[in-house]
Amino acid sequence: MEIIGQEVRSKATGVKCEIEGIEKGKVLVNVGSGKPVPMPLDMLLMPDELREEVQKALNPKGSKKMLTGIAGIIDVRRAPEDIKNPKTVTNLTKGDCLGTRSGDIYWDIVDNENFKWNPEVGGNFGRQKRLYSKNATPEGYSVWMLAHSSYNGSIAKSEKVFNKIEDNGDIVEMWSDDAIVPDYVLGEKRVVFVKNACDQYIFWGIVETTEIRSDAREVLHKYISDTYR
Repeated sequence: MEIIGQEVRSKATGVKCEIEGIEKGKVLVNVGSGKPVPMPLDMLLMPDELREEVQKALNPKGSKKMLTGIAGIIDVRRAPEDIKNPKTVTNLTKGDCLGTRSGDIYWDIVDNENFKWNPEVGGNFGRQKRLYSKNATPEGYSVWMLAHSSYNGSIAKSEKVFNKIEDNGDIVEMWSDDAIVPDYVLGEKRVVFVKNACDQYIFWGIVETTEIRSDAREVLHKYISDTYR
């Protein structure tokens, strides 16, 4: 299928536009302004068959590429994942994408009858928030959304911790010498989402806090499951 010239719609505005090409991991669309506008695939409405072809054009070598090194797993994909609706999803498997905004994802899962997460801690998720809370799920698990980690190669300027994701899925928090390391509880289980290279939150899995390395200022969260519910 030829994707150039195909008509699609903007999710945000509903405006019709035509695909003019692919550039730097985004779809170039003609919205009538004279200059093509780059848009993420997940912000466009189109038939599934067309979406599949656009996905191939965005990432012709495959949809999931990773590198590993001393910093841990790094996601180097240039094509976004298809987004599942957090209000209706019945279970989560590693790699499932639920959107780009942590607060929206959490509150949508609160409303999802299949999950029923705790609304009392919803304020911990969103812009300028910690993106973590204990006792967030009916099982008593914590929820942890990593906007910055080795997976997307970023670290927040306001934070003094680097989240290293190992090849086996473990997450190691590495705190700087001048940081105040929070209190941790061994055995705590966390439902984890990780932001990928396309600025999307994907479900990573469930980890358990198993080791606090005080001298090295590191905390190990052991990967125990790639599914939830």
